[in-house]
Amino acid sequence: MGGKRISFSYILCSDRKLYGVKIGYDPKYHTYSPGNMLLNLVLQDACASHLLEYDFLGVDDEWKLDWTKCSRGHRWLFLFRNRFRPRLLHYLKFNVVPTIKPQLGRLCTSLGYRV
Repeated sequence: MGGKRISFSYILCSDRKLYGVKIGYDPKYHTYSPGNMLLNLVLQDACASHLLEYDFLGVDDEWKLDWTKCSRGHRWLFLFRNRFRPRLLHYLKFNVVPTIKPQLGRLCTSLGYRV
């Protein structure tokens, strides 16, 4: 817009399918939906290029469901080297955080914060 980038989309393509890794926009232009306008252009180009699919990836955000009512699950894969720091990170991520996360949620809610 006037030489200024107000929206971006980071997309990977494999086997004639697009994977939307990240989409973003300048919040000052939220009213004009620049992210959706860019996605519209990307999808038009994908159709013209005879690509088969666009996968939004991630969770079923409300804005994604404006584009489609279909969804599918995705799985995460975490790889950690067998060294002290990666093992510590693994332990924190999969043992400590899941244990304290519910208590933090309750604490935030009781303090009046939205979680």
